[in-house]
Order: sequence, then C-alpha cells, then structure tokens
Amino acid sequence: MEENKVSIGKTALTYGLALGGILILLELLFYSFDLDPKSKIRWVSILVLIGAVVIGVKNFRDKDLNGYITYGKSVSLSFLIGIYSAVLVSIFMFFFITYIDPGMIDVILEQAEEEILKTNPNMSDQEFDMAMSYTEKFTTPVWITIWSFLALTVQAIIAALIISIFMKKNDDSLDAIIN
Repeated sequence: MEENKVSIGKTALTYGLALGGILILLELLFYSFDLDPKSKIRWVSILVLIGAVVIGVKNFRDKDLNGYITYGKSVSLSFLIGIYSAVLVSIFMFFFITYIDPGMIDVILEQAEEEILKTNPNMSDQEFDMAMSYTEKFTTPVWITIWSFLALTVQAIIAALIISIFMKKNDDSLDAIIN
C-alpha cells in the first residue's frame, strides 16, 4: 500500500494561514461593530481555532496517513497550525494598530486607567503614575503584537493537547506493529 507523503509542515501552513485569515476577518468584523474586547461574542474566535485544528488534523489523518495518527503527531500538527495562524494574526495586529487605528492604543490606555482606579481607588498619585507608566511601556504596537502572538500560542497549545486526545487513532494492524 503506497502512502501519500504530504509533509506535516505543508498541511500546518495551509490550515494555519486559513485559520489566521478567518481570525483576521473576525477581528475586523468585531472592530466594525465596535465590540468590547471583553465581550462574550469574542469566544467565537476560540471556537474557530478549535474547528480549524480539528478539520486540519482530521483531513491529514484520514487523507495522508491512511486514517491513523499518533497523539504526538496530532499535537505537533495542531500546534503548528496555531503557530502559523498566530504569526499571521500578530503581523496583522501590528499593521492594524500602527496604520489603520493608532487611536486604539489611547482607548486601551483609558480603559487601563479606569480599571486601575476601579480596582484600587485608594492608590496614591505616585503609585498611579508608576502603574500607568508601566502600562504605557507595554501598550505599544510591538508589545501588542507580542501579546497577541503569546495569547494565540497559549490557546493553540491548550487546544492541541486537548483536541489530540480525541483525534489520535493508532494503527493496531499487524503490518504497523511489525514496521
């Protein structure tokens, strides 16, 4: 039986870029409707991530690996799909915040200021100034890009570990055991 040899990297790149594109479209949709970043509807992005990874792993397993995939290979593919999408989304976020809506940083800083005052109303002016100084240092297009990448990477790792439990399918045939 001849196995169709398609690299895990090519499959991950294909599904990762597709996932990244969908996440970017969702982000633009959320932006156009002026949705609060803490809105529950944003959980749709997590569901899209899970769906894309499941579809990518299932197609790779069924079409390229004759219906079988180990837990480790499933985790690797899932994680790579997430990483490729994280890179694409992070690049988009950098350009979006730098060129399309640079005022978003001001909004983020205003929300941070309100949150700081709400959670610690007895904060001294000096403590408040220090807190805002740190917040401003980490609220630049570069840092927001880094945080976006890290957040998507963590989501991808968690999704990969969980999804792979259900997607693995070991080949227990005699031929697979001997080879």
